[in-house]
Amino acid sequence: HLRGEYSADVPLLLPSLFVLNLSGTIAPAANLSMVNVSRFTGFVMLSDTHFTAVVGGTFDARHLSPPLAGSRGYQAVSIVGGANNAIRGVRAIVNNTGAALGVNQSPRAEISGCDVGGEGKMMMRGRCIWTLATSRAMVHDNHVRHCSAHALDFDAYTSASAAWNNLCEDNGEEGIFVEETASGNFIFNNTLRRNANGIGLYANAVGPVANNMIVGNVLEDNGGGIT
Repeated sequence: HLRGEYSADVPLLLPSLFVLNLSGTIAPAANLSMVNVSRFTGFVMLSDTHFTAVVGGTFDARHLSPPLAGSRGYQAVSIVGGANNAIRGVRAIVNNTGAALGVNQSPRAEISGCDVGGEGKMMMRGRCIWTLATSRAMVHDNHVRHCSAHALDFDAYTSASAAWNNLCEDNGEEGIFVEETASGNFIFNNTLRRNANGIGLYANAVGPVANNMIVGNVLEDNGGGIT
């Protein structure tokens, strides 16, 4: 249990079999390095962990400057490698990065009950939630809003995963995007409104997007419905 306001000058690395229950705020410190930041680096990182979770708390990096050339921005919480990890009930406001919450090569990850994206009408630069090269991800009951890019992105090699009961609204690109070899995924019972497009399925350079099921979603006032 961690309470209070904290400044992140380096990523906080959690071990396996550990739950961080945060009642407070983590924001970037003035001396946080923007040099050589790799993709999927987060203020809190679940790196090659098993059965680890982040529960609650606010990650506020809305004013973080863009990364330097050849470097990446910081996610709020990232899961990289390992398996059976979770992010639940966090408020993530980050900017100038690949995503606010990310999962990469970590089967059976869960992102649930989170409020992700810009504050008010402030558009957050980047994705809100991003899965890449993972399987059996569960993304549900999240409020995903005011992201400039794909709000909930099942990216390349995301398979056998599900997104349900998410509210995705006021995003600059797709509310839910299934792309680049993402296959066997189930997108159901989500509400998507006032996005550039509601739900998009897209293949470009990597390979076909196949055997995905889009069932029982509500799409309102999007630039395009299903593309």
